[in-house]
Amino acid sequence: MDRKFREERNNALEEIQKALTEKMREKALWSQEFVKGKESPMSLPDYMQLQETFRAPAFAIYAVTDLKDDKSLKEVFSRVSGRYQAKDPRQVLGVASDLVRSPEAKTDGRLSAFEDVLKVLEVAERDFDATYKPLTRESLDYWRKKHPIDDQNLEIAYRENQRHFMTESLKEIRQLVLDLRDAKPSPGAAPKTPRP
Repeated sequence: MDRKFREERNNALEEIQKALTEKMREKALWSQEFVKGKESPMSLPDYMQLQETFRAPAFAIYAVTDLKDDKSLKEVFSRVSGRYQAKDPRQVLGVASDLVRSPEAKTDGRLSAFEDVLKVLEVAERDFDATYKPLTRESLDYWRKKHPIDDQNLEIAYRENQRHFMTESLKEIRQLVLDLRDAKPSPGAAPKTPRP
């Protein structure tokens, strides 16, 4: 990476990190109101909504930090995907297309940063099933007291609630990152049309 590319990339990563940190502050204020309004202990969907509200922005911030530290994409993806969590990176069963940058991102530091962060979100959502950790016995016992259903259905409810709220959280983060990317096109770059 040449100096200009690296500078553009680091500036963009800094911009993304600031925006995500601000989003976390907003979520913290929202969560205080959300919890304050609950007279009884939270139900499973409430708990999952609150947990995923913070989990996805947090791992996006960690990913940005890793990218600023020039860690490989495999290392960055290991934060969000069970597929990339082998101790030996040579044994990782990743997806080849995850590690490929667009031709534009190879020459535009700003675009490179945004593309990598968006890829982290994509990998997290796609690899949910490979990353999901089933409930522990203690957690099952706890939730069964609030939701008296059998363990199998409780596990399914937990998993699907987590998937739903993670997807919603990722959608919001993705939109934030896209809005940042599309707000300031790189000098000399062709105009970009917003992506869905």
